[in-house]
Amino acid sequence: MKRLDLSFMISFMIVLSTLFLLPLSAMDTIQVKQTKIPVLIEREDNVLFYLRIDEANAQILSELKFQLADNVDLNEIESIKLYYGGTESVQRANEVFFSPVEYISSYSRGSTLKANPSYSIKVAELREPKSEVVLSPNYKLFFGINYFWVSLQMKPTASLLSKINIELKSAKLDYNSALLEFESTNAPHRMGGVE
Repeated sequence: MKRLDLSFMISFMIVLSTLFLLPLSAMDTIQVKQTKIPVLIEREDNVLFYLRIDEANAQILSELKFQLADNVDLNEIESIKLYYGGTESVQRANEVFFSPVEYISSYSRGSTLKANPSYSIKVAELREPKSEVVLSPNYKLFFGINYFWVSLQMKPTASLLSKINIELKSAKLDYNSALLEFESTNAPHRMGGVE
């Protein structure tokens, strides 16, 4: 009798653990890397986040939800944008990257203030955001690794003393919650200027 009870308990625990783990394993994952670089007030685009999505199961990037900290002066923000940055090259297979190229050139004369149009397709934009930012691109994913990046544009009147503290709180793929896997810790972005 004891042997029967023990085997029943083990079977029951296996079934129970499978039921709880199944929803987690079925969820798609978005890898997230937050930059730790200053936001340049003169730039039309400043990279805040890199997103990496492996289109194994999901078909559409449905939603990204961000939260700006209470101490952020929302009147200084011009817009928050989401760009599609392309797919992964076969030559870089089996390595983890967060972008196929540098989205904003730091050395190409005359091209250091905005996104590289060859590798940046704007898929969502929110002007003059509130503390909760929801971007709903409903962007179709392509086979393989898909890259996205989140950009911030400040108003020219923004103070150099300001800081932007923003967190990616949730995301949806195919209109269902996706797991977020963070490759870096959240840190406020300081302002900077170009002379």
